[in-house]
Amino acid sequence: MAKVYRANVSARISQTCNCGKWISIYLKQGSFYFLHYECGIEPNGKGWKTPRWIFYSNKEIKKAYVRGFLDAEGSILIKPNNKIEVQISQKFKIVLEELKQILSQLEINSSVCKSADIFKLIISGKRSVQKFLEEIGSLHPSHQKKIEKCSLAWAENWIQRQENF
Repeated sequence: MAKVYRANVSARISQTCNCGKWISIYLKQGSFYFLHYECGIEPNGKGWKTPRWIFYSNKEIKKAYVRGFLDAEGSILIKPNNKIEVQISQKFKIVLEELKQILSQLEINSSVCKSADIFKLIISGKRSVQKFLEEIGSLHPSHQKKIEKCSLAWAENWIQRQENF
């Protein structure tokens, strides 16, 4: 830790468990600032915030960050009326509010709501969903299949509109 963070670090074994030992790490204030504000790690381990540098990064970094959340904690829903919705669920509302802010910077509309004991970021509306899926997408195999279905449906719909024109 000391070499990685260039910080004065002291460690001690604080508890043991059947799988090994827990190590408490004590950091000086400069390291705390780096881990908390730059990396988004809460000191008590009970939360997460988006690292500040993400907000100031280029669009590709922001897209990759959001894509990671979709792949890990999100879903793409194709509803019976063929409306498509992208959802990302998270225990911590602040994380979704920060994702919403990043999506806003990417000109994608979204909303955050509470559902039971969890929060959800929801992207709905054809323009926002289409922009999200085309520009951000997903690396998760099941999400990629749904994105392909959506793309085909949009293309088919576009062809039908051209024929009716």
